[in-house]
Amino acid sequence: MNDNKDEGLLAKRRRILGGVIALTSAVTFALNMSFASISYQHGANIHALNISRASAFLFSLLLVIAIKRPTLAMPGSARRLALIMGALLCALMYALLGAVQTIPVAIAVLIFYTYPILIAIYRWIRKEDLFSIQALLLMIIAFGGLIVVLINTPFRLEPEGTLFAVAAAVIMSLMLVVSERNLVQYNTFVVMAQSLAMVTFILLVLRLTLVEYQWPTSTTGWLAITGSTIFYVIATFTLFKAVSLIGPLRTAIIDNTAPVWAMVFGYLLLQQELTLLQLIGAATVISSVMLLQKAR
Repeated sequence: MNDNKDEGLLAKRRRILGGVIALTSAVTFALNMSFASISYQHGANIHALNISRASAFLFSLLLVIAIKRPTLAMPGSARRLALIMGALLCALMYALLGAVQTIPVAIAVLIFYTYPILIAIYRWIRKEDLFSIQALLLMIIAFGGLIVVLINTPFRLEPEGTLFAVAAAVIMSLMLVVSERNLVQYNTFVVMAQSLAMVTFILLVLRLTLVEYQWPTSTTGWLAITGSTIFYVIATFTLFKAVSLIGPLRTAIIDNTAPVWAMVFGYLLLQQELTLLQLIGAATVISSVMLLQKAR
């Protein structure tokens, strides 16, 4: 009897800890996007921010691998796929950071977090999930809320930034589908390290051929780019940890609060306000996506 009680208590503590860690991931992801926007205002460009985040994340992954010493064995096909994932991740970093250059952080993150809807549609098309009227209605409501957000902006919404945010959602969906179908049996940190190595390689090639890094021109800018990098790494690692503690479903539902935190930090750090109708629309999107994941 006592053993069952102890196991129940441990499971409860595990759920609470996992929930806190998942919430940490959502908050730090929103912070990383807000600080990225601040770094742009102080002279940094997207290329400098990307190489900073990619190299810091790669170093962190290699450190974890050195400590944990997981098996590095992977067939050649899996390694090639990990490198393709790296190319997609690089595109995702450019798309998401490109979005916040021209549209508010909150709107960019809100659009990005519609990617679970795209995955659900893909699974329906592939007949991997059963069609559900409830899920379809939630998708329609979510897209309706997003339209409300976009058409009620009190300023000119740049089409380029909006398209970047949509592209980020599509790329994220593709990455998750590919990794789940082909790389789930391999160590996450090993796969991610190989992908980040590809990202870093692409960024260095771009630097040598096409682009130039522009670093911040003020102390505030350097603090912002450092904060964005640190919070990006924390957000990713805490997401993995939360999944290991409470599973992907509960983690995803909590992680979908990121647009809420993006609104909070966009207002506090960037003075980016949303209208009442936009807040209602955003709440509709977030709640619909959460319910959709729970329904699935």
